Amino acid sequence: MHLFTILKNALLSRYFRLILSASLIGLLVSWVDLDAFVSALTNADPFYLLGAAILMSISRILMPLKWNLLLRSQNQQLSWKDSINIYYISAFFGIFLPATVGGDALRSLYTKQRGIELKDTLASIVVERLLGALTTMAFGIFGGILFILYFSGDKQSDFQTLIIVASILLVFLLATFYFTLSKPFGQFVETITRKLNQRKILPKISEKLLDLYQAYVLYRQQKKALFIFALLTLIETALPAVWSWLIALAIGIESVDIIYFCAFVPLILLITRLPISIDGFGLNEGAYVYFLSLVGVSTAAGFSIGLISHILFLACMSPGALIYLCSGKSFPKPSSTSTHL
Repeated sequence: MHLFTILKNALLSRYFRLILSASLIGLLVSWVDLDAFVSALTNADPFYLLGAAILMSISRILMPLKWNLLLRSQNQQLSWKDSINIYYISAFFGIFLPATVGGDALRSLYTKQRGIELKDTLASIVVERLLGALTTMAFGIFGGILFILYFSGDKQSDFQTLIIVASILLVFLLATFYFTLSKPFGQFVETITRKLNQRKILPKISEKLLDLYQAYVLYRQQKKALFIFALLTLIETALPAVWSWLIALAIGIESVDIIYFCAFVPLILLITRLPISIDGFGLNEGAYVYFLSLVGVSTAAGFSIGLISHILFLACMSPGALIYLCSGKSFPKPSSTSTHL
């Protein structure tokens, strides 16, 4: 157990992730035709890049709007402006903080300062992350099957298979989420926390988890809000495939259909969720190189698409730093303690 803890801490450490990202990028650069790479960057069509940047910005705006929708469904009043500012700042600093939880901790801190109880904020984040994870997983499975079918010959059969798979995934997604809101699951959570309290095993933590779940389960009555949230999440999760296709067009790659991007980009989203590199650097670019090489795209072009999409997305997050610098004392300085609320 001690060895496992050491390995876990090493894999999740900032230095390990930085070294891994730098090593992967260095390895990819050694494989790339640098002249072709520089040519792709300098000759990229700004019209398509602008279209990709707009879609990325739409994705960034959708996130805080969805989150605030959840808060408002529970009568937690946070202004739309504050929700956007908080999300941008948290996402920006979340790049440098431990994985996803760093940004979520900052959101909790900032909303608490605006009069919203911590348990209510955490409940909204749990709903957001759970639905987001299920949607990403569903898209990943869907993309994996589409990826396999892309190389098969029977298109009519492929289409029918995809319809069936999409229906199954949709049912699975909704059933899994609503099961966590069901009374049997709630009774199970209460039983576990009661037994932990009786045995005096982490009593304070178990009580806080129960309070959090009780705040979370209130979303059972907010079917309309959850439906709108799920619909917006589906749109948000589909956007990366479209902007990746636009970036490919920007550097002159017109031979790859958008349907292929819909097949492999969801898989890349799953890969880059692994908290083993800095913001997915190296993993993201390497995945683009691999999947696009399967349809005849050069290493330089694949690397260019992956790197441009990554840098553009980070650029679309940069307003978070500007908002923070211009906000005065509205937002306290992020620190290591902020991530341990």
